[in-house]
Formats: sequence, C-alpha cells, structure tokens
Amino acid sequence: MAKESERAHVMEENFMALHKKGYSIKEIAAKYNLSFATGYNHLQKIADKYGVSRDSLLRSPRCGWRRKLEQEARKVGVDINLMEQGFSDLSSHLITLMGKINEVLREEENNETDNI
Repeated sequence: MAKESERAHVMEENFMALHKKGYSIKEIAAKYNLSFATGYNHLQKIADKYGVSRDSLLRSPRCGWRRKLEQEARKVGVDINLMEQGFSDLSSHLITLMGKINEVLREEENNETDNI
C-alpha cells in the first residue's frame, strides 16, 4: 500500500478541523480551491479511512458559532485570537483583583472583631 503523502495528511486534518468548526463541504472545498465534487470525494476517502459513514461527516457539528464569530470578526477587522488572549488576560487580572478585595474585607472584618 502506498504511503499517504504529507500534504494529503495535513489537508485531511485541516478538513476535519474546519468541519468540526462548522464549515460546510462547499466552504472547505473553496478554501482549498477545489470543486465541491472534489471536496466531497475527499470526504468519502476520510470516511472510508476512519470507518465512519459519509453521512455522519456531512452533518454539520453544533459548534458553528465559532465559525460565525470568526466571520463577524473578519468583517470588522478584529483578530479573534488576540481578542481571546485579551479576555484571558483580563480574566486572570480580575481573579487576582477579587482575591485582593477578599483579603482586604477579611482584614477589615478581623479589625472590627478585635475592636469589640
């Protein structure tokens, strides 16, 4: 049996990653400058390779929200990865700030009980 080319393997992984994000076969084929029929044939090969039905791969996953978010971000010129990193950083800072607020509140509570 011939060894699978690296390009085909990478394309297969990318195909499945895009599919899991909610991209349609037509959209994935367009990304690779392929016809719908060629994209559909690649899907059949992937289904055969993993022993799943083509129909199960044709069903859109429920995580299409991510794709919609990416489309909207492109419309307004926002880098979604930078935005996610910013939210992650902000979340970390908020957790730190909340911890400090709790410390101050505990200290004030302890001071009030000591003064009684």
